[in-house]
Amino acid sequence: MKRILAIAILILSTSFLGAQMPGIHPYYPHSLVKDSWKYSFRAYYHDDANSNHFNNELFSAINKSEYLTDDLKDRQISSLDGQTLTGRIRQSGVEAWFSSIKKPGKLYFYAGLDFQQVLDSQIDPDLIGLLLKGNKPYAGQTLSVPDSEYLNIYFNRIKGGLGMFFGSSDIKHSFRGVLAFSSGQNYDWVKVTNSSFYTHPEGDYLDAVIIAETKSSDSTWGKVYDINGVGISADLHYAIEKEKDFYAGIGLQNLGFINWNKNPFSASMDTTFRFDGVSNDTTNNQGIPNDYSYDNLKNLIFKNPDDSPFSKTLPVIINVTAGKFFSDGKFYAGMNAFYYPTLISNYRLEVFGTWNHKDQLQVTPIVVYSSYSKFNFGFALGWFITDQLVFRAGSSYLNSYFSKTALVGQGGYLGLTFYW
Repeated sequence: MKRILAIAILILSTSFLGAQMPGIHPYYPHSLVKDSWKYSFRAYYHDDANSNHFNNELFSAINKSEYLTDDLKDRQISSLDGQTLTGRIRQSGVEAWFSSIKKPGKLYFYAGLDFQQVLDSQIDPDLIGLLLKGNKPYAGQTLSVPDSEYLNIYFNRIKGGLGMFFGSSDIKHSFRGVLAFSSGQNYDWVKVTNSSFYTHPEGDYLDAVIIAETKSSDSTWGKVYDINGVGISADLHYAIEKEKDFYAGIGLQNLGFINWNKNPFSASMDTTFRFDGVSNDTTNNQGIPNDYSYDNLKNLIFKNPDDSPFSKTLPVIINVTAGKFFSDGKFYAGMNAFYYPTLISNYRLEVFGTWNHKDQLQVTPIVVYSSYSKFNFGFALGWFITDQLVFRAGSSYLNSYFSKTALVGQGGYLGLTFYW
């Protein structure tokens, strides 16, 4: 049960601070157009978790595999109010640009490697109570699960592409197209609809109505070099800017799919059954697994699975950013909007203001509102260590990170860029 609960919550764990398109920092657009560079490299890491009802105390205890006390469970259950959304988006990678942009219209070349994990979920409060407490406290009651779903996908991409700068000396445009070979490590999706669980007042039996479907790849947690599926995807980015006046850009990431072909599992069920315990006579219990691993439970619940390969789209990210410079570039105020059309928690909006100190230090307070129906507040820092080396870091969860009782809001980003 503890492992199932860990999957149910961690597999839920999103927002995406710092989801900048390569080469552009949204909190102060230091565009590649402005630099007489020939080579540029960047390494980055983002990790953001969010929930509208789960709190940091429970999230931390499950992450650390700590014992979940009844008081902790009761506090969490009492705070649930409708569907619980939880998610995580994690990205890391390295990328490089090769160019000399001193001539208008000059092409540049791009190469990169990224690692992405997306977990996205909604769970009915009755199902959470069942997972945390079991069915004994609900004797004589019917627990309803009208709509619960979770997705876990882990994949890597090897990327290559071209970009171009064009326009007048006053207004400049940039466009970049990237094509990626995608390798999938894990895919796991389960959806439960219109289901219910009734426990007899004396605990004599459990009546269940279950309507569910699932798709998964090889369920063994994939290492970075494992390949359980292959596919292709593309990234696109366009921007327009006037130096120290305004900047606007739009980007699309992960436009593509992966075909999952290693130990694929697809199944559905629509059934009503009564469970009245396990007989002491084990001669007829051939269907009961020797252990309760995820694979064994999945095969016990879902009958006659299909082992044909299946294709699934990647979690698309659409990002729109815009801002205005003030006082000859000393200040920059703007907004970032993110839309995730394939996810349950599908939007995020940031507003921010950046103070630029002598083009060396950039300090940015951030306010965020997202699909989790809550505000978060944070801070970002950009430090030009030298003219060629830039360090950036930030988090939009400073209001919740260190509070046990706060709703889950954890994460941030780190980035290091080198030009020459």
